[in-house]
Amino acid sequence: MVNCCCQFASDGEEQGFHRGIQEPVHILAYYSSYGPSKYEELENLLGNIRDGRFLRAKDMILKLNKLKLPLKWENVAKIAGKGVAPGRLHVAQSETCICRYLYDGGHAYSTGSQPLAEVAVELIHRTSGLAVLAHPWALKNPAAIIRKLKDVGLHRLEVYRSDGKLINNTDIIIRTKKLSDNCFSWWLTHHRHNLAEG
Repeated sequence: MVNCCCQFASDGEEQGFHRGIQEPVHILAYYSSYGPSKYEELENLLGNIRDGRFLRAKDMILKLNKLKLPLKWENVAKIAGKGVAPGRLHVAQSETCICRYLYDGGHAYSTGSQPLAEVAVELIHRTSGLAVLAHPWALKNPAAIIRKLKDVGLHRLEVYRSDGKLINNTDIIIRTKKLSDNCFSWWLTHHRHNLAEG
């Protein structure tokens, strides 16, 4: 399984969205034991995301330093671990009381080089994978995002949370069932399979 951190950018046609509104979206790519076809294309996308995470973390540190919060790159890199691309969580863990600056749109918020969610779904298709929308219950406007991603080939939705509980947002379930057809169905995530085996 590969987790692609993406952005959903509204073109203004989606119901409930204004033109230019962006929202972080995670697309999971599941492949057979043979792995992805066109491996280089997938690796290039993931490399860009990884490089963008380093730039994003450094930009957040600069913004926090301008807010008179003495944060150092070395501390963030140490928390993330050797060779790990640091994320917002690693920046937040490196200093107390800075979370209030790191939320989406906050004073120290920064974006990386996340691809558009539609681009990631299409790439997963080209590389013979299954594209799954992760945690749709956390999205601000899930029905519009699901509808748009389904149009470009989204295969499944994650319906179990990491704690093994089925999502209970009936609004998402009702709206997305109306969108479903033979090629778009519910996905029982790896978390659910692990619980069944344990």
